[in-house]
Amino acid sequence: MANARERHSGLIRRHGGACVLLCLRPKGPAAVEGQATTWGAGMLKNVAVNSAGLRIGEDHPNARYADAEIDRTLELRDGGMSYGEIARRTHMPKSTVRDICKGRRRGQYASGYKVVCVPD
Repeated sequence: MANARERHSGLIRRHGGACVLLCLRPKGPAAVEGQATTWGAGMLKNVAVNSAGLRIGEDHPNARYADAEIDRTLELRDGGMSYGEIARRTHMPKSTVRDICKGRRRGQYASGYKVVCVPD
């Protein structure tokens, strides 16, 4: 992790093939949640991170479902549908629906945001 001076200076460093802006909070007009701007060979994008600084939600590299799909799943469950009915409607495995509804998957809240460079 970068020291406090580097985090707040807004420096962009290259690590392997990716570029990372060293800050956990959005800065300036181009660093608004969900808004991306171009830089170099990739695109800068704000992503949600947990308290450990790791990507969460649909911004995680291994995420299969968008946040909107997760929200819809939870709304259907709040409406009284069974896991099987939700699974058929959303085309998700029943065990995934159960884990989402019980908070075992996608149950973290964003504690900050990080700007990362994603390939075009």
